[in-house]
Amino acid sequence: MDKRTYIILLLFFMLLTAVAASGYLYWELQNQPAPIPIPPDLAHTTQSQPDKPENSERIDLYYLSPDHSQLIKETRLVLRSGAITDRIRKALDELLKINKAPSNLIAPIPEGVILQSVFWSELDGRAYVSFSREIIDNNPGHALSEWATIYSIVNTVAAQSAAIKEVQILVEGEIVSSPKMNWDWSLPYRPDFTFVHYTTGFPRN
Repeated sequence: MDKRTYIILLLFFMLLTAVAASGYLYWELQNQPAPIPIPPDLAHTTQSQPDKPENSERIDLYYLSPDHSQLIKETRLVLRSGAITDRIRKALDELLKINKAPSNLIAPIPEGVILQSVFWSELDGRAYVSFSREIIDNNPGHALSEWATIYSIVNTVAAQSAAIKEVQILVEGEIVSSPKMNWDWSLPYRPDFTFVHYTTGFPRN
């Protein structure tokens, strides 16, 4: 057998192999069971569902633990807001709802406190939040309760945007300066998560 004949036979054999493989694949495809159609009213249930409504967002709130030793982060769902000031206001409004504090946690802000205004300074990354005088007058007056009030506010506000570097707490729109206070409320505070315990689970509505 010369070389030319050998090449022709080899090419013929390769052609037969390709035809056989194509025929087998065609037979396999033709014998596949038809897919079961999904009813239109059920089709949406087969898709991965978002874990929260499209028009809502999660916000983090900080409450005081029962033993007064640390802050506990809680998550809530609220309607989505675009502006930083709107997100801050919604978060603080939730924190001020004493009756919505988790049953096993302590509301860190005294009862009767009203959030008056929120201002955001993009230039220095500082948020200003002004409360009614009850935040001072109704405070128990010891260092631990002041710490919980200050950092529940500061951490909650700072959690609403990475752009927020520090928070200035005001009373009636003015810097707080009182010798009765254990902490210096005239200073802006940076968020501090040293004494924060993080819980897991479903967000509260």
